[in-house]
Amino acid sequence: MSAVDVFDRRLCELGEGPMWDERTGEVFWVDIMSSAVHAKKLDSGATRTITTPSIVGAVLPRRGDGFLVALEHGPAFLSDDGEVSRLQTFADADGEAPEVAVRANDAKCDRRGRCYVGTMAHGADPGCGSLYRLDPGETTLERVLTGVTISNGTAWSADETTMYYVDSMTHRFDAFDYDVETGAISNRRAIVEFAEEDGLPDGMTIDAEDCLWVAFWGGGAVRRYTTDGELVQTIELPTPQVTSCAFVGPALDRLVITTARLGLTGDGDELSGATFVADPGVAGTPTAAFGG
Repeated sequence: MSAVDVFDRRLCELGEGPMWDERTGEVFWVDIMSSAVHAKKLDSGATRTITTPSIVGAVLPRRGDGFLVALEHGPAFLSDDGEVSRLQTFADADGEAPEVAVRANDAKCDRRGRCYVGTMAHGADPGCGSLYRLDPGETTLERVLTGVTISNGTAWSADETTMYYVDSMTHRFDAFDYDVETGAISNRRAIVEFAEEDGLPDGMTIDAEDCLWVAFWGGGAVRRYTTDGELVQTIELPTPQVTSCAFVGPALDRLVITTARLGLTGDGDELSGATFVADPGVAGTPTAAFGG
């Protein structure tokens, strides 16, 4: 087991998507339902919050300056002072409005600067979400996967030939063959399936040894798996709804973990929604930025 400390005590209704911004030395994450992008300096502890014009599923760095954010209806560019430039909506990319209202959830970039952003129905209706790709230099989305319920963690192998992906309600994480030149995905297969008592797999990241760190909603833990599905390490959290994790710091040797208060009431929930930090004992991979 790895010791866990509180990194930030701002309690998030739905904390998600931590990332390391090496440009500023800050850790960023979102509180989805509060339309908030939080940041904290790793050295000084200075904090700030950028408010977005709608709920926000993810924040990622852009090459150069600013950020890419996954807003409720589609991605947008976000400047450091909070100015928003919206890109194509999910409905416009699909050519029609969805029958069930959806919102952005998790998003990640590959090392070539492509962004993959997923959606889910507000009520997590089965099969109503999708996964989209946004290429560097483009403002339009391409839908690459349909029939998703809760689109969550995404990661890539070191050799860039495999993309790992979580649709939480499948109770597993999957792998795709990945064409690094085009961003195309194919040959989906399950890597490991989880028991009900494990909780739902949520956000994830990958370390420098090509092992996957998966957060478990309702499972109170982050677990490390080899890419053939062997469980090799567990970090337990003092709250059940663990949402995502990312390696941070100049050496990428700290693991920041987000959690949520959503649906929790009563005693014993004082740290639900806080953001935590652990020493994972292994170096990670950097947060990839959007853009060419």
